[in-house]
Amino acid sequence: MAKSANQKMKLLYLLKILTEKSDESHCLSTQELISQLAAYGIGAERKSIYDDIECLIHFGYDIVNVKSRSSGGYYLAGREFELPELKLLVDAVQASRFITQKKSRELISKIEKLAGPYEVKQLQRQVFVAGRVKTEVRLRLGKKMQKKLLNLFCISFSASAPRAAAQHRGLLPALSE
Repeated sequence: MAKSANQKMKLLYLLKILTEKSDESHCLSTQELISQLAAYGIGAERKSIYDDIECLIHFGYDIVNVKSRSSGGYYLAGREFELPELKLLVDAVQASRFITQKKSRELISKIEKLAGPYEVKQLQRQVFVAGRVKTEVRLRLGKKMQKKLLNLFCISFSASAPRAAAQHRGLLPALSE
C-alpha cells in the first residue's frame, strides 16, 4: 500500500527532479533526492531511491552515479539535445526574419527547457544579423489554408501518358481497342 497519495508518482517526480536540478557538474545525493521528493509530498527511503534509480536506468534513462564522499550523487547525463545543438536552434530562431519577436521569445523559452538547469544561461544570448528586421507573419495556418496549399502541390500521374510516348517513339506496339 502506498505511504501517501502521491506515492505512485514517485518515479515521475524523481525523473523531473533529475531533469530540472542536475547535470554533470551538479549531482544530487540520495539525501537531496529524498528531501526534493518530500517537497512534493512524497516520502522515500534511501533504499527505495536506489531501486527507483535502477528502474529508470533499466527503462532507458542515462542516469549516472558519481561515487565520491564530498560531491557524489546522481545526475541525468543523456538529454534529448546537446548544448551545441540547442545553441544552433536558438541562433536560427533569433536570426529568422519571418518569426516575430514575441514568437521568438516563446520558442526560445521552450528550447531552454530542453537544456540542463545550468546550461540555460549559455542559451540566453543575442544574435545580430545586419539589415534584418523581424516581420509580422503568423505561423499557424487554418485548416482551409492547409488544404489549399496541399492541393497546390499535388502531382497526378497518368499511366497512359508514358505508354503513349513510348508508342509514339515506336518502342511499344499500339493497343488494339
